[in-house]
Amino acid sequence: MNIKRPRRGEVNFLPSYPSGETRESLETRRLEMVEQYKRTSAERDVPLIHQHMMCTFALRREEIITTSPAVSELKDRWPALFYETQLYCEFHRITNQHLPHVFYAALDEYAPQLIGLYKKKKIGLVGEKMEPLLLAYQQQDKNDIYATRTAALAGLPIYLKEDSSDIFKTCKDEMEKVQLLWLLMWMKRRCLQEFFLTTPSVHRA
Repeated sequence: MNIKRPRRGEVNFLPSYPSGETRESLETRRLEMVEQYKRTSAERDVPLIHQHMMCTFALRREEIITTSPAVSELKDRWPALFYETQLYCEFHRITNQHLPHVFYAALDEYAPQLIGLYKKKKIGLVGEKMEPLLLAYQQQDKNDIYATRTAALAGLPIYLKEDSSDIFKTCKDEMEKVQLLWLLMWMKRRCLQEFFLTTPSVHRA
């Protein structure tokens, strides 16, 4: 059996089942959550889902580490992972760290370097797409951390030649809200890719 090795920071890589629980009892909890997500958001028992997600963490990690299921299968079996709250919780269960804090700290550290890379892309299609972004950034206050974060994030899919239409949304005069939205969408892709599987494909919470 080809079992993945823990990555740096994965302090709860492959935990044991909770005391008194078996694979069968955890599977029952999983099925109860699947049924919850067949209901509307207003009808779901959120505390029950959260309790079951904590209890079934070991079963979920066992499945992901030992079988590497497709994202579509993971979504069918563990739909809660594709929602903001439980995505944050899962990251914390695995690493004992708070996802937004970790993300913003890394973003603030690397944003100036990323923007520096973008400025070097002056020719070709990437350069054409990058130009209006950099022009808009140059008009902002360089001490505005939100402007720097936004430019760094918005430039990534252009630099990597990825389609950003499902990631970025725009909204006038509400930079902080836009930044938060972009964070959530981007991290859903990247967190699932980095900690769960290899192919990003998630829904907005």
